[in-house]
Amino acid sequence: MNAHRFLQLTYWLLWPPALVAITRRSLSPDLFGYWSYRAFAIAACAAGVLAAATLLLWKLRPDEDGRTVLDRAIVALRRVAWARWLVGWLPLCAWLALVFYMAVIDVPLTLPVTICLVDLLCGTLCVAAAVALVGRPRREVRLALMKCGAAAGGALITVAAIEVAAAVMGWSSHGEWDVNPPNLNVRFQTADFDTTVITNAQGLREPELISPRAATGARRIVIIGDSMTFGWGVAAAESYPQVTAQLLRAQRDEQLAPVEIVNMGRPGANPNDYLRFLNRAVADLSPDIVVIGFLVGNDCPVSAPADLHSDEDVQREFARYLDEATAGRSENIALQSFLARLVYTRLLPAMRRAANGRDEGRRGAIFGEANPLGPALLQRDLAAADSNAREQHQRLLRSGWVDKGLEWRINPWLVHSAMLHADGPAESLATGPADRTAIEHEWRLCAKLFREMKRVAEESDAELIVLAIPHAHAVSNRWVTFLGQLGCQINDQMTSSTVINDWIREMGSQQNLVVVDPLSQFRELDAAGDDLYFQTDDHMTPRGHQLLAKTLAPVLAEYLKTAPAGDTP
Repeated sequence: MNAHRFLQLTYWLLWPPALVAITRRSLSPDLFGYWSYRAFAIAACAAGVLAAATLLLWKLRPDEDGRTVLDRAIVALRRVAWARWLVGWLPLCAWLALVFYMAVIDVPLTLPVTICLVDLLCGTLCVAAAVALVGRPRREVRLALMKCGAAAGGALITVAAIEVAAAVMGWSSHGEWDVNPPNLNVRFQTADFDTTVITNAQGLREPELISPRAATGARRIVIIGDSMTFGWGVAAAESYPQVTAQLLRAQRDEQLAPVEIVNMGRPGANPNDYLRFLNRAVADLSPDIVVIGFLVGNDCPVSAPADLHSDEDVQREFARYLDEATAGRSENIALQSFLARLVYTRLLPAMRRAANGRDEGRRGAIFGEANPLGPALLQRDLAAADSNAREQHQRLLRSGWVDKGLEWRINPWLVHSAMLHADGPAESLATGPADRTAIEHEWRLCAKLFREMKRVAEESDAELIVLAIPHAHAVSNRWVTFLGQLGCQINDQMTSSTVINDWIREMGSQQNLVVVDPLSQFRELDAAGDDLYFQTDDHMTPRGHQLLAKTLAPVLAEYLKTAPAGDTP
């Protein structure tokens, strides 16, 4: 067996990824992390080298004894142990490094990406086979191939046995994918609260695994949202999804069916994440009602700061979010496999956290993420900011807020935002005409996302309800004063403006969506002296969660009364 055939096969296997990288600009950011002329030049040079190699292939013909120069070189190389290991294992290590890099930058497992990775793996195996087999007697080659075949067959049988056992035993009947880290049991403590965060194997803040179907006769309600829905700083039983469930169970009568509420909140989530969770929740959990917890003054703009300036920008961003929210063909195949799901939902997120979570700041209690005020991350952000942000950093550093954030005595993202986006709170409530103009296209993007959420819910016979959760700086004058102490730009209209809430209600009316807006109740109780938000954290206290649940529960009760279990309300 000579190296000529191995070389030809490896050569042709290298062409498809190179062509994909050049001709599919949309895929290039996935492969390179960003698109640039340098990335294009690298891909073009690689293709040029492959084209030049076409001429060399025809020159490497076997001579009279059936061997080429390449064959003799491989036989000589095999006599040097370190060189044999280097040439044999280097291509495979390079392939694994590529897979790791793509996992770190969170490349979607699309069909073209999967094909390219499999193609490159076959090429690396051809190189390893050439180093191992070229120039050996036929008997040794046959024996080596038999051993490899037996090992591959044994591996396939083992994988099949694990998949069958997983199906029979019901292990992880559906994956948690990207909600929260699974099986957490950590203490989360700041100057405002001290609580324990526990998640199940699906990454949900629920005491037990959620089955694909609700219990017999029960109506299932899935509540999707961010840290407010998750219950940041409060016990699981004090979060508004669980308090709502308690209120509904307390008023059960002959007309009100049994209810099961699933908390699908994730700290830091945005409306584009809500759409992604909705796709997974409807597919896996079959809810009767889906509640979207929209945090007013935070969830719009979807990705702060607002940078959409035209309808084309809105359509571009919407198309991107829609693509991210929809599972690709390769991902759907992975959903059916226990082992693939294990790698995709456990191993790869752990790799991302390990690669992206290095910093001098302490890790976050829930996600293990790097503290945004850590010196390395903060220095990078300040380098890209203007002089006002750097001056604000020095002021917050002198007043001790940066150190408090580093030690997690205060929410570090709050200090980080006050430093880099001091005008963010006022802009997010659109208190001035300029703010309303700046955020206009962001509203349109949110409306498109909600329209798509409603479509996805209706396709699964689920009712969609929007809960407009009031932000602290839209309710509490005490909190607005605290933002001023941090150096944020504030004004008197923040706790009286209803611009965003009016827009949400109008959007709900246009799209035939039920919108629950408790802003007035929150402002009334805050004026009466109730502490609805923590002192130095803009999340709700248990009292705030109770008020939110009291406004949501009656709306859900009406839907639960109007139709028997199993029917659409």
